[in-house]
Amino acid sequence: MRKLLENMKKKQEGFTLIELIIVIAILAIIAAIAVPNILGAVDNSRKSTDVANAKIILNAAAQVKAKDASLADAAGNYTINASGVNAVTGTNAGVAAFATALQKELNNAGITAKYKNAGAFTLAINGTDNTMTVSTSIGQVAPNPDSDYDQD
Repeated sequence: MRKLLENMKKKQEGFTLIELIIVIAILAIIAAIAVPNILGAVDNSRKSTDVANAKIILNAAAQVKAKDASLADAAGNYTINASGVNAVTGTNAGVAAFATALQKELNNAGITAKYKNAGAFTLAINGTDNTMTVSTSIGQVAPNPDSDYDQD
């Protein structure tokens, strides 16, 4: 029995301090490489979300115009944010009706920009050629994104 106890005392198992330090150093190197890549992926996903939401807004505005001919001339600027669609400026009386119809077309969903906390989307409808653009405080998102919204 005595020999068994002496053998158990001699067989100490575990890691040495140097082995633990090496493992921690390797983990620190991996973390230093991975964290910037993860943050970049998060930014790219926020950009993609904003571009997709801007396209949804453009499509919804086009559908509203196509469904109701009286709303075809709804030139003005509209803010789309968490509280819904608000007409900011407009050149005719149909602007408020268009804002209401657009809100309904978007299923009463409040949409906010995610990239760099840009906040609200702004839908601008040009009165002369009826073109539509969607932008945020950072820049234009759709149909032709500014450099800030270019996909990496």
